[in-house]
Amino acid sequence: MVLRNVLRSFLVILGGLWVVLPVFAEKPSVAKPATPPVVPTSIAVFGLGGAVSEGPGGGDLSSLLSGAAPESLRSLVSRMDRAGRDKQIAAVALLYNGPLIGSAQLEELVSAVDRLRGTGKPVYLLAESMGTGGYVLASHCSHLSVVPGGEVALVGLATEAPYIRGLLDWLGVEPDFLACGDFKSAGEMYMREGPSRNAAAMGDRLLDSQYRTYVDLIASGRDVEPKQVHRWIDRGPYTARRARAAGLIDAVEHRREFYDRMRRAHGKTSRLLTRYGLPPQQQVDLSSPLGLIQFYSQLMQGPRQVVNRGDTIAMVYLEGTIVGGSMPISPTGGAAASSETLRKTLAVVERDKAIKAVVLRIDSPGGSALASEVILDAIRKVQANKPVIVSMGNVAASGGYYVASYADEIL
Repeated sequence: MVLRNVLRSFLVILGGLWVVLPVFAEKPSVAKPATPPVVPTSIAVFGLGGAVSEGPGGGDLSSLLSGAAPESLRSLVSRMDRAGRDKQIAAVALLYNGPLIGSAQLEELVSAVDRLRGTGKPVYLLAESMGTGGYVLASHCSHLSVVPGGEVALVGLATEAPYIRGLLDWLGVEPDFLACGDFKSAGEMYMREGPSRNAAAMGDRLLDSQYRTYVDLIASGRDVEPKQVHRWIDRGPYTARRARAAGLIDAVEHRREFYDRMRRAHGKTSRLLTRYGLPPQQQVDLSSPLGLIQFYSQLMQGPRQVVNRGDTIAMVYLEGTIVGGSMPISPTGGAAASSETLRKTLAVVERDKAIKAVVLRIDSPGGSALASEVILDAIRKVQANKPVIVSMGNVAASGGYYVASYADEIL
């Protein structure tokens, strides 16, 4: 009897499992709610005006006090690339206000605009006026506007240089310079009243090459034949309305109309992000002595020390006239690439085991032959264990090219 009751209870439990288990096994899964797609709601606005430096930092004391130190090219291009990846950004606007940029920097910005448009986002540009170089950049934008009364000075390229031999003769000063090579023309401004035949030929060749590059870039940007670009240049300069009639630009409008155009295309509630990707702007309290003390304290601290915790590619900047010692400013004015400062920097790069390669960005017309030799020696010591890639900026002439000559690759 007891055995029968136990067996009966076992069969009941087993039957219960037979009923319950299929229920659990066949229970339908509950679908997760779909994530709503991100709707772009903002327009990134980039102001292009003033100097664009190669390396980080820079600017005089007045720019530091105002918190408007020049932005580096790398920072500007990185922010533009970030806007292309940002799903919250519907479009990009460029406010062109005569930036002080060289031809290499200009082409870097053209490439950045092309990458933006490659993501499917339109790029709008508004200018008050622009020259040939500015139009090269503008031609690659999706929509190009110029304010009424503005000008498009698409007139080709030209250079000019001072020659002061006549002034020196009048003052009774006799210049004395040594030059190695027929095309070494740096001292001609003191020795001659005009360019030598070799210097003139060299200048013409450089301008012809740059002119062809600009024509090709404008043709690809506006989707026209190079012959049409030549006709535009031959008939320049243009008022804003004449440029619109000739097909150089797309609209003649003020900034408010320019913004309204973008909002009509991307939503009336679209936000205009005028400091997209920039850190908070530092404000200096000039009304308080404590504010000035705090500012100078931060200034004297210098750049923050960075500890490399993984494989790293070092960026080293050689910008300005090459000089000996460690002075930050060239005797002739402007930035200086001092041999001692660069030697120490490259020595740190050489010892840092986390650094696996070096990119040397050069923007220099040359300078001291001895200082160039010191810098090259430091580069070759790094190169003994790590590849060195040279990226050339606006100019890499004389000593500026000499220090690059042993690089593993020059771009």
